[in-house]
Amino acid sequence: MDLVSFTLDLSDGRPLEVDISGPDGATPLVVHHGTPGERSQYPPFADAAAAQGLRYVSYSRPGYGGSSRGPGRAVADCAAGTAAILGYLGAGHCYTVGASGGGPHALAGPTRLQAYLEQEAKAFASITAEQVAVALGDLVSAVDVGAPTGDFAAYVAASFRQALANGILGWFDDDLAFTRSWGFDLAGINVPVVVWQGGQDRMVPFAYGQWLAAHLPSARAKLLPEEGHLSIAVDKFGEVIGELVASAPTVGP
Repeated sequence: MDLVSFTLDLSDGRPLEVDISGPDGATPLVVHHGTPGERSQYPPFADAAAAQGLRYVSYSRPGYGGSSRGPGRAVADCAAGTAAILGYLGAGHCYTVGASGGGPHALAGPTRLQAYLEQEAKAFASITAEQVAVALGDLVSAVDVGAPTGDFAAYVAASFRQALANGILGWFDDDLAFTRSWGFDLAGINVPVVVWQGGQDRMVPFAYGQWLAAHLPSARAKLLPEEGHLSIAVDKFGEVIGELVASAPTVGP
């Protein structure tokens, strides 16, 4: 499948890295990467989107890869980048999906967080596919240890390396954004939402998925006790896209 990579200049002059694959003119599926992460596309995920007739659109959040940092950004600020991408594509509608994002560490302050991430980044900056599960340590459960293998492990390792190619500030800003007001009210979201959560996930607690689903008025919950943080992506991504499309069948390009 053809992949188009480019840099989109935002209204404030900052560049945003974007990758697009899939059918021209199709409804976009805007994908928000994990923490840390960046725009790289895993071909089986892009294929799953194409099978649903969707155009797979990914981007690097500010501070990751070649996207300029946006200090002090809130979670809601990603909407401006998404809108810019949709405007570039001439799309009036989209589906959107986000994976992980990580659970923020209990913070004593930004300086200590930065020092912590700089130490952690040493293991990820040159990570190989074979090292992914070990590098994640006790953040991966037994079911997740077996998930990062083969092409998926190579994709995750390459994404970590690219995400941290210019330092840890994207990761740093993500973690701080999780601890502040997200910039929007969960109760005000009225579009269809499907919440997927694994019971063996050690990065984002199962209880959080339950809480999130309960606080989103339009959400349907897919709470799977047997899945982990990584395994749910590897095993269920096709179903995730299928459920997303089924939840809003009238959305068009």
